[in-house]
Amino acid sequence: MVNQDTGEPTGYPQGMVHPALEEHPAILETAEELGAWLAARGLGPPPADGP
Repeated sequence: MVNQDTGEPTGYPQGMVHPALEEHPAILETAEELGAWLAARGLGPPPADGP
């Protein structure tokens, strides 16, 4: 979870924040955004067959 104003993780002191968060600043706000992010990296579930 991140602070909406700063984009920083909530409840972590600066020394405990992983440096990769600075390299990849995108904040996913919806389940759809998460699904698209995972799918783009080949990490999501296999695509559902159409009707």
